[in-house]
Formats: sequence, C-alpha cells, structure tokens
Amino acid sequence: MEKTLKTKINLISRQFTLVEILIVCALIAILTSIGVAGFSVAMNKASEADTKSIIKQIEIAMDAYKAKYGFYLPSNNPCILQISDSEGSLSEFIPNYNKWKNSGII
Repeated sequence: MEKTLKTKINLISRQFTLVEILIVCALIAILTSIGVAGFSVAMNKASEADTKSIIKQIEIAMDAYKAKYGFYLPSNNPCILQISDSEGSLSEFIPNYNKWKNSGII
C-alpha cells in the first residue's frame, strides 16, 4: 500500500501545471512572431537586392550596346519615359532612373 502511494505521489509531482503549459505556449508564440517578422524583413531586403542587381545588369548591357553602335536601343514602349539629355544616360529608357540613382538605390 505504501509503495502504491509513493508511486502516485511521484506521478503527480512529474505532471506540468496549467500555468506552466500556458507560459510555454506564450513564449513559443512570442518567439514565432519575432521569427516571422525577421524573415519578412530578410525577404524584402533580398527582393530589393535582386531588383538592384537586375537594374545594374540592364545598365551595363545598354552601355555596351551604346559603345558598340553609338546610340541606345530605341524604345517603342509607350510606358517608358524617353527623356533626352546631353549625357545620353539610361534615364531615356528607365522611368525614375535619375531619382533612383540620386537616392542611392542604384
């Protein structure tokens, strides 16, 4: 009888209380929200870096075209603003190019 009572006491003392379980759940929720926020920021930065890389590649390709043929490839796309300036920069072909270049995006 005494052995059974000790076994029951040991089982009771090994169980978690409701408060302990709720605290663990709250901590897991907080850590998850921090992780999701950090992941979101990292994804945005990766997307921005990818976009910058693509724009830089376009710039290099268009400069190579101009070096070979003496002019930039003409655009028939009505969505692209064609701004003629004395430098002949990519502002002719990429909307907001000068704004992006001046702000340090490119």
